[in-house]
Order: sequence, then structure tokens, then C-alpha cells
Amino acid sequence: VYGLKVEVWLYMFLIWDLVFLAWFDLKYMLLPSKMIYVGLGSGIAFPLIQGIILNNYSLIINGLIGAVSGYILFLLLFYGSKWLLKKEGLGFGDVRLMALIGFFIGVELLPLMLIIASFSAVLVGACLYVIRKQSEAFPFGPFLCIGTLLIILFQDEVIHFYLQCMGI
Repeated sequence: VYGLKVEVWLYMFLIWDLVFLAWFDLKYMLLPSKMIYVGLGSGIAFPLIQGIILNNYSLIINGLIGAVSGYILFLLLFYGSKWLLKKEGLGFGDVRLMALIGFFIGVELLPLMLIIASFSAVLVGACLYVIRKQSEAFPFGPFLCIGTLLIILFQDEVIHFYLQCMGI
């Protein structure tokens, strides 16, 4: 029962952090590092406490693998876009945000979250292009936050829908 309470608080904190980060990125096209670090710090603290109390460290290990995987993937995208496009394809706040998200959802759910975020961003980008008749930059952080929220709140339904679309 105690472990469940810690997990609920952890996800409530993450949801508020993601909502704030999405709003801030939409408004200022910037993801504040301090809010990402606060979320990551609490994200590490809660499972660590839970692991000590329940003598189960799998949450923290899975989270660390997810954080490192998300960070490295977006770090490669950050520098790859600078090298290929000669400009930033995404901001470094997105790289940090992926570490936060990867920690909370783990490495197994990162690809599905990225599919949701990317599909949503492409859809919105295409609509903006049609409406404004020109290509312009828009923040990717809110789409990462939306994808993460969908995974957290509706994990079973999202996985079922994805497998159904894939014919599995």
C-alpha cells in the first residue's frame, strides 16, 4: 500500500511538471532547465525511497536506463541536425526533457511515446503550414509532454490501440 501511495504522488508531480513545461514551451519556445532538474531529482528520489522501503530497486534501474536512452537519442538528434541542417532541429531543452521522460516511463515505452509525439507534431506542423503558407519553427516539448501524459494515463489502452493498428 505504501509503495502505491509513493507512485501516485510521483506521477501527480510529473503530470504537473509536464503541464507546466508544455505551457512554458508553447509560450516562450524554451524549456526551463531548473524545472526539468526538479522533476528529474524528485523522479529519482521517490523510486529510491520506495526501493529502499520495499527492497526493490527495479524502478530506479529501469528509470536510469530510460533516462540515459532518451538523453542519448535526443543528444544524437540535436547534434545530427546541427551537422546535417547547419541549424538546430530541436533545442537542448528537448534533450533534457527526454531524460526526465525516459526516467519516468522507462526504456520500453519511449518508442511508443515518441511515435505519439512525432505523429502529433507532424499533424500540427502540416496544419500550420497549410494555414500560414510557410514553414516555421514551433516547440516540440509540448508534444513530448502530451505523448508522455497519454502513456502514463492510458498506458494499456494506448498499447492495445498501437498493437491493433500494427495488426498484432
